[in-house]
Amino acid sequence: QLEQDSQRRQDEIDRNLNTTKSDIETTLSQTQRNINSTLEHAQNTINTQVNSVQATLSSYIRTTQDQFSTENSFMVYQLAGTFTLLGCLI
Repeated sequence: QLEQDSQRRQDEIDRNLNTTKSDIETTLSQTQRNINSTLEHAQNTINTQVNSVQATLSSYIRTTQDQFSTENSFMVYQLAGTFTLLGCLI
């Protein structure tokens, strides 16, 4: 009788242990899928933001280069005009 009770309890413990192990494996697997999904979403969001920043930065660079080019042309004409006026006065 005692031996049977002991064996029954051992079998119950083994079943509980296997159930717990299975539950842990299922939970771990689901957690890994959730983490992978979250990570993929974060990467996509970051890539979208980086591409947006690159496009905006390229636009600013182009605008700045155009402004410098315009100012450079203005300075050249201003200098040429100044030398022309000096030449006429001398």
